[in-house]
Amino acid sequence: MKRYNFSAQLQQVIQEAENRAVAEKHGVIVPLHLMTSLLGLNDPKVEYWLKIHNIDPQKLLALLDEALLKKEKVPDKGEVKISDHTREALRLSGIIAMESQEAEVKPLHLLLALLHEADGELSSLFTDLGVELSSLDDLIYIDELKRSFTEDKSLIGQFSVDISQLVRQRKRKPLATDWKTTGSLLEVLSRIYKNVPLLVGRPGIDKSIMIEGLAWRMARGEGRFDSCRILHVLTDAMMGHVKEANALVELLHQFLNEAAEHPGTILYFDEIYPDFYGSGPLDLPALLKSALRQGIIRIIGATKRENISLILDQDPFLKEKIQIIKLKHLSADKVLNIIYASKSEIEEYHNISISAPLATQAFYLSAQFFANDEIEGTLQLLDMAATRVRLKARTETQRRLKSEDLYQAVSDSLGVPLWRISGEREYYDAIPEMLKERIIGQDDAVERVARVITTRETPFNVNPRMPNGIMLFVGPRGVGKKELIHGLAEVLFGDPERISVFDMARYEEPESLWELTGYSDKAKGEIYPSILTRVLQKYPLSILFLEEIDKACPDVQRFFAEVFKTGAFEDSLGQQVSLSGVTVVMTVKAYEEKKKQLGFTPDSEVDYDVKAVHEGLASLLDPELMGIMDQVVIFKELRDNELKKIISRNLTDTLRDKWDIEWVISERLLGFLVDEVKKEKDKLRSMERLFQAHVFSPLALALGRMDLSERERVALGYNGKELTIE
Repeated sequence: MKRYNFSAQLQQVIQEAENRAVAEKHGVIVPLHLMTSLLGLNDPKVEYWLKIHNIDPQKLLALLDEALLKKEKVPDKGEVKISDHTREALRLSGIIAMESQEAEVKPLHLLLALLHEADGELSSLFTDLGVELSSLDDLIYIDELKRSFTEDKSLIGQFSVDISQLVRQRKRKPLATDWKTTGSLLEVLSRIYKNVPLLVGRPGIDKSIMIEGLAWRMARGEGRFDSCRILHVLTDAMMGHVKEANALVELLHQFLNEAAEHPGTILYFDEIYPDFYGSGPLDLPALLKSALRQGIIRIIGATKRENISLILDQDPFLKEKIQIIKLKHLSADKVLNIIYASKSEIEEYHNISISAPLATQAFYLSAQFFANDEIEGTLQLLDMAATRVRLKARTETQRRLKSEDLYQAVSDSLGVPLWRISGEREYYDAIPEMLKERIIGQDDAVERVARVITTRETPFNVNPRMPNGIMLFVGPRGVGKKELIHGLAEVLFGDPERISVFDMARYEEPESLWELTGYSDKAKGEIYPSILTRVLQKYPLSILFLEEIDKACPDVQRFFAEVFKTGAFEDSLGQQVSLSGVTVVMTVKAYEEKKKQLGFTPDSEVDYDVKAVHEGLASLLDPELMGIMDQVVIFKELRDNELKKIISRNLTDTLRDKWDIEWVISERLLGFLVDEVKKEKDKLRSMERLFQAHVFSPLALALGRMDLSERERVALGYNGKELTIE
């Protein structure tokens, strides 16, 4: 097996688990130690996985701590052993990382491995939380994966998943069993001629659920396939195993030879024209021609619509073998009918009633907030909400799922305030006031920002796939642009730091574009993943902050214009990344040398010229980028009275954080600090440094180690030379 390195975070988790086992004299490192250390890391992907499976990390951590306290202590022998379950979990985490095409073993890989290899102690904790580990789909897949790498050393074991066995393990009827497309697949495979079905559709259609439905029907004797098995060929895993296209071809031939030894094998390729690290589509049909001619195996393929021309260019034999099955985009009505028919399993399992209108509401909520397949996504949301209700209920009587349960499930999963999910109008109306409490002197800017958010988060949003607002903040330095971004993050997500910052000064050259899109060097066998992909996948709902967008080169500006226009992009590795739910904020700073160009005057008492600001921006930014903006938000220079309010609030809050008594700031001291702030190029950004120099340092020298606990009030003034204290 290919070796994988543990990431720095995971090494920290393992070390802390060992330290705790030693400190508490347990003598052996068990899964409880690793799981406790893992939760203490607060890894976002781990927390997200737990949330979507309705597992409260804090409750789990409390149970873990309690269980560790009860563990028997053993005499200290100077060393600590590793339990069999722990050793197997660490090994399995490497296998999961390999399957995920990751260069390092990360915390989420270990979490899944720990749950799969859970010993009796760990399993019982999840049972207490109402979670049956053996029923989790992720762990069922891992069971199949582990079998491939441990029990089966063949290429088939390493590079395929037995869909037929997977369907048997689940013991439930797959979603697409009765679909027309599934019947078409069965019909084509049953022919003598033109018996290679090729599913063709847009990206995002989950074709694998149709293959699961096909496997279900075959297992029940339809089409004389009851003794057949369907293997999902993991072409991505094959490509990750080799460095060159020629080596991949050789590996595939060996794989086909093994498959031919098992009569009744049907191979499913989820992409019949895979892209080998940016080198162009690999022609798998041509490589499979010999096997098809001999009739030793059957094949099901899938591909994107744009590859139809490649199929039509094939030689006569393949044209006669391949039957194209076009996947049409299902209308909302058809999708809803499927959901209505499928929700009965959730109702029966959770002993809960789900009305048709509520299922419809779940469909639209899933489309708005989740990027997964619309049918599977809706059913997962209903399952998530129903699970919460069942676990909270004290009786076994049937319950009815309500809208509030759906809202809460989405809110908990995504870390978004409940009012944004439910769309309660009074909260949206309150956004301007919530922001004005934090942002002083920029009322017009606040109103414009609130208008964009409110407009985007309504049913009348013209294109919900686009970012959740695209705004450009322009104004002098130190007037509140970043403060408003942090305030907006706090309002939208309850977290002022939920911001992904890109310093666009790093993208001044056209060559820098590859950092955003990703890049693969076929000759060197090196892959450079997209930075933007990594950020947006980690924080799918957040603020994307492009600082000083005017410093980015035209190619980068045009790239963002196109991404914002479509609401998604495909990186160099073929990953589709959506910006739906992301709020985009860009800034352009009016430095002293650019103030005139951007329509700002040095006089803080004179407002900006709106026309001149827009003309100045047109000379700095790509026209397409300017045209895609929802709002250009202009920040004015702050007046003296506004600066005084901001300084007074921040100084008082900082002083109270240090010592919670009444602090009185004199007008003369505030006036002095306002003058000092105005001298600085960074204006309000220099506040902390000025506070330290003119208030806290003199205060420390004057009070020394004096005990302030007996004082209820301290007044700070200024005598024209230095700080005064009363």
